[in-house]
Parts: sequence; structure tokens; C-alpha cells
Amino acid sequence: MNARERKDAAAPLPVISLLYRRMRQLEHHLGLRSQELGIRSADAQLLAYVAVHGPCRMVELRRVFGHRPSTMTSLLDRLESSGWIERAPDPEDRRGLVVAATEAGQELGRRARAEAEELEEAIRQRIRPRDLEGYQRVLRALGEITDFAERGVAKPQEPTYGSTSEST
Repeated sequence: MNARERKDAAAPLPVISLLYRRMRQLEHHLGLRSQELGIRSADAQLLAYVAVHGPCRMVELRRVFGHRPSTMTSLLDRLESSGWIERAPDPEDRRGLVVAATEAGQELGRRARAEAEELEEAIRQRIRPRDLEGYQRVLRALGEITDFAERGVAKPQEPTYGSTSEST
């Protein structure tokens, strides 16, 4: 490998490297905000969802957050032991559970949601609607590709929109 090839090989990937870095920044930012609320970031995100959309079926929470059943159970165990959620049998599915926020969980979940909404609004103030649409297309493509890879299924043929140097 010559010097040019080594330099190119060491260059950050235009999509994945930036996405990974920003994801880490987002996790850190939300972690600090959640810490101020006295809750872990992952717990705060889940509680915020349940406080706004609940009661929720366990399958809905797994679909929204993409957690494995064991991870979701651990998160819910922590939230339940803290008194922020309650689990009950799902009246529509004997094997399922319904998750609802307690009164204390409603309050904390709404505060966590307000923190996330504040960050979301600050971001949206700095971008154009078409920027958001492009960002969403990138994330959909990532989700489609990785979802098929995780399930071990051959991904379907998909349309391409030109080279990486093409602008939207």
C-alpha cells in the first residue's frame, strides 16, 4: 500500500464516522441531562415515552426502542424498582405485559421528554426542512441495511441515487 492509499484508508468514513461521533455526543449530552434528573439516560428515554404514550404494550416498547427482550426487561426492572412504572398483564395477550408510568414516573418522564424536546428544537432551528429529510433518508437506509444484516436475511435490491459526491 502506498502513502496515498494509507492516507485514504485512514480517512474518516463520511457517513459512519460522523454519525458515530455525533451519537456519542448525543449519549453524553442526554446522559448529563438525565443525571441532573436523577435517572440513567436509557431509563429516561423509556420513561419519557411511557409517560407520554402509555400505557404501552411490551411489544410496542421493543419495536420503538429496538432492545432485546432481556435488555428491555432489565430497563423495566430498574424503572419499576424505582417506583416510576408498573407492569400488568396485557388484557389482549395472556403472555404479554402492559407498562404504565406511576404518578412519580409521569412527572419525571415528562421532565425527561421536555429535555429531549428542547434539544430537538435547538437542532431544528439550525437546519432546513430538506436537511431533515436527507438526514431521515440516511437513517432509514442505515436501518434497512442493518436490520437485514441482524436478521441474517439477504437484503432486497434497493434504488440508488448516484455516487457519494452527488448532492441532494
